Amino acid sequence: EAAQTFAAYGVPLARLWVHNGMVRLDQAKMAKSVGNVFVLHEALEQYGRDALIVYFCGGHYRQPIEFDDERLSEARERGRGIAEAARRRLEPGDSPVWSAALRERFFDALANDFNTPRALAVVAEWVREANRSEQRVGDRDLREMLGVLGLENLLDVAPAEIPPEVIELRDLRERARAERDYARADRLREEIKSLGWEVRDGPEGAELLAVR
Repeated sequence: EAAQTFAAYGVPLARLWVHNGMVRLDQAKMAKSVGNVFVLHEALEQYGRDALIVYFCGGHYRQPIEFDDERLSEARERGRGIAEAARRRLEPGDSPVWSAALRERFFDALANDFNTPRALAVVAEWVREANRSEQRVGDRDLREMLGVLGLENLLDVAPAEIPPEVIELRDLRERARAERDYARADRLREEIKSLGWEVRDGPEGAELLAVR
């Protein structure tokens, strides 16, 4: 573990660490003898690394944690929300004045028996404040907090290239909405979704977001 950590991050392994509670499936502890094991590489392929980290941090290490699609899907959405905020609202640099109190609460939560659920809640509050801002927000404090959890890469997601056919469908949907043909607009939204993209309507028009 020490060698893996140094190779991955270039820093020594923490001197103190904890093991999380048992992972359960349908209220029962996962065990090979029972046959209710969900292999890690399958979870990584289905949900992604970041979703799994958010999922584990969403439960306190002293308590068992339930492994189910709803919780993992919710964790994935939380990660996407952070990445989307980074793309739309954040920029490199010092964080605003309001960030200091949230940063302090984040580290207070971790100092209180490593309360990662509370720390994640503070991160979510930070992101909500950034989304309310009319100007771009410096990401330094958020990057520091996410770095503690191993999620700093959420701030470095490159925007995906939008395929021409998806752009065409978006434009057709915009035209349908302008003509008040909402049934056709809904069908086009679903067609766009089937191609791996989500339409977000806003004051500046429809925005396309990759569904990762």
